[in-house]
Amino acid sequence: MRAVICLLALLFLCWPTPFSTTVAASEIKGSQKSLEEIKSLLATEQKKKDDLAQEQKEAEKQVKSTKSEIARLTANIRKNESSLKALEERMAMLETERTQLSQRMEKDHGAIARTVLALERLRRMPPELMIVKPGAPLETAQTAMLLKRVLPALQHRADLLGRDLESLKLIQEQLEADKKEVSATRSQLAEQKAKLDKLAAEREKAFKAANKAYKSSAARAERLAAEAASLGELMKKLDEDNRQKTFDRNEESRTKQAKSVPSSPHKKSGALAKGGIWPVNGKILSRFGERDEMGAETQGLKIASSPGSIVVTPFEGTVKYAGIFRNYGQLVIVEHNSGYHSLLAGMTRANVGIGQDLKAGDPVGYMPTSSSQDTPSTLYYELRYNSEPIDPSYLFADIKT
Repeated sequence: MRAVICLLALLFLCWPTPFSTTVAASEIKGSQKSLEEIKSLLATEQKKKDDLAQEQKEAEKQVKSTKSEIARLTANIRKNESSLKALEERMAMLETERTQLSQRMEKDHGAIARTVLALERLRRMPPELMIVKPGAPLETAQTAMLLKRVLPALQHRADLLGRDLESLKLIQEQLEADKKEVSATRSQLAEQKAKLDKLAAEREKAFKAANKAYKSSAARAERLAAEAASLGELMKKLDEDNRQKTFDRNEESRTKQAKSVPSSPHKKSGALAKGGIWPVNGKILSRFGERDEMGAETQGLKIASSPGSIVVTPFEGTVKYAGIFRNYGQLVIVEHNSGYHSLLAGMTRANVGIGQDLKAGDPVGYMPTSSSQDTPSTLYYELRYNSEPIDPSYLFADIKT
């Protein structure tokens, strides 16, 4: 009997009640709802991820297109700058030639005028007066002989004067044509530089957006520049900073030695190849190792350029510094492969950012737009190997003197 009662009690406890059935259904329903929400969130996140990947792909495509357009535009600007410089030099030569011709014509015109005036006075003298005048026959003979010698010379000078007048006319016509061409070239340069500025701004914006470490890199470079007392010290600090960052990366990856030299993915090992692109159109004022106006030995090249000229990097590399530094003004440092660095100073503004990868010939900034004949716009270019200045002349095939 006790066994029957216990069995009935057990069946009662195990039998599902309406309340327990309701709770279980509610829990299942809540779980299904949570699962649906999670699936929805995952789908939304996946769509965002796909959209961002597509945007990044489009941005990379745009950056690549922008870089190509910048390279093409920079080449055209440098070509027009060279043409403008050649035109201005030719105009200066023509102006000098015109001045010399005008002076010579004025001198010849005076001599011819005096000779013609003397002949006119002689022509007006009556023959009877020449006969009765004492010594008239001898003087008449002498005058005839003089005229015989003077008239051909006078004709020759008159011919020269006519040719000079024709040359002067041609020079003036050429000058007028050159002035129009100069004006057109300057307008074209202004348009090209405005377009280049816009493209450079787009490139910088895309670069900053893609490079999360840009702000910290720029801040670190500014701090190092503030701490450095000289250009050499700045180079050493940048080099030490590079080594530290490389060490940190190597610690994380554990795939490289701690003291490896940092390099960008696009770089190749080996020394710089000859045939570097001239950093700015202009003429060398002083070479490496020469004494400057203060008597100090120059550690780079000083190049006089036209106002507003575009400045490019001679070799491919990565921007390690871009900003104001001491009395160098706007300074850009580009790191090349195998321990080489280019330093470009004297610009009025730079249009590159720290960390940007550049190809040889890519623009980095502009020279000042105002200068005088006595104080031309001067770019200072220095090439360093392992932080030490070296003579860059041998790397430029078309170095200008």
